[in-house]
Amino acid sequence: MLKVNLQQEPHCCVFFEGISCSFKDKIITYIPIIGGDKRLGTLLLARLKKVFKADVLILAEVSASILVICVSWKGNNEVKISK
Repeated sequence: MLKVNLQQEPHCCVFFEGISCSFKDKIITYIPIIGGDKRLGTLLLARLKKVFKADVLILAEVSASILVICVSWKGNNEVKISK
């Protein structure tokens, strides 16, 4: 599920639970990387104070789509080589 322009919780790190972050006012966007019916990962965007606008979000979604193509292509090539 796409989550856009979330405010960072005070003193919480985006990457690690229970660790405080030295940056304040971080804006975070999570973009799921989905290939077929499987979730392959998550693209995480973070910046300080400024929200992500539509043009950046479109570019990020296109990037996630390219990642799916690359991962799928690499997986198909590995299967062919191993046969």
